[in-house]
Amino acid sequence: MTVVSPEEVDRLLRYLPILVRDRNVTPWERGFCISILGRVRRGPFAPSARQLQVLRRIVDDFQTREMRIT
Repeated sequence: MTVVSPEEVDRLLRYLPILVRDRNVTPWERGFCISILGRVRRGPFAPSARQLQVLRRIVDDFQTREMRIT
């Protein structure tokens, strides 16, 4: 099992509002981000390993798209 720093989790979670509004995110990804964002707003949140894996992929895809566009 990989140890994840709280800083990495915070960095990934900061992308959630942007990802929810991004037009290139799939409906499933948008729903996933909304779900995680809602959970974060209710209080302390520790994502599962699978949630982190999915969130990393979504953020990486977003960053790749944005770097290519600019």
